[in-house]
Amino acid sequence: GHAAPPPAPPPRSGEVRRAADTLAAFVARNGVEFEAIAAERSAADPAFAFLRGGEGAAYYRHRKHLAALTLREQEGRAAAEA
Repeated sequence: GHAAPPPAPPPRSGEVRRAADTLAAFVARNGVEFEAIAAERSAADPAFAFLRGGEGAAYYRHRKHLAALTLREQEGRAAAEA
């Protein structure tokens, strides 16, 4: 596995933080190819500048890591209960 990205403080902008949280959860569930699609669609949207190394980039990487861990835990529990 990859080393966990270091915890990062949330961006000052609440809009950027919400965009990062939402996309991190979505990418964890649906796969990293969706990140590329989101980057293309949001090229002009400053709230998604974290996809291009802008504000919130480190926070987004951290949130994506946490979302993937949470998802694996949930899948593990579901498999154990099945």
